[in-house]
Amino acid sequence: MTDLNAISEAAPGARVYFRLITDNLGADLPLTKWSGCQPDLARQLVKAAVRFSLEPYGLSFHPGSQQRDVGQWSSALTTVGQLMRSIREGIHVDLKMVDMGGGLPANYLEPADPISDYAEKIKRFIGNGFKDGWPREFIIEPGRSLVGDAGALVTEIVNIAKESLHERYTWFSWTWGCSAD
Repeated sequence: MTDLNAISEAAPGARVYFRLITDNLGADLPLTKWSGCQPDLARQLVKAAVRFSLEPYGLSFHPGSQQRDVGQWSSALTTVGQLMRSIREGIHVDLKMVDMGGGLPANYLEPADPISDYAEKIKRFIGNGFKDGWPREFIIEPGRSLVGDAGALVTEIVNIAKESLHERYTWFSWTWGCSAD
């Protein structure tokens, strides 16, 4: 609530949105501990935002970085759809935006499905999660799926050392080369 108070003082009437924690199962880099809240807290934050004269605008989630399991969008969008309905009916606030973060995978060591497959399935999940009408805006950050495999950096660790016996950090020496296709 402190953050909402600070926002209301610095930018009265600002649009705010709230990030939900998702499972991130199967992601190369799960972001479950990075930021976000459970749906019940999001409801409380929407109520508080109204009290602080802010405009609750939407909900956000991230399925995890380099996420190959498209089903993670399904479960998150189901939760988001239910929460948005609950907020509309219980708090009388109509949220307008869903930010689906990123997570669309690139072809690294393990191949990823084509981005068109993810898009088709995510669109179907949106339809399932928002049967009574879609929010005005959906955002997704394609990131690495567009540029992640544009080049490769090959490294070889040649030495691992500490500067002293009491040094907390390990230092690496490496050689590297770069290749672009």
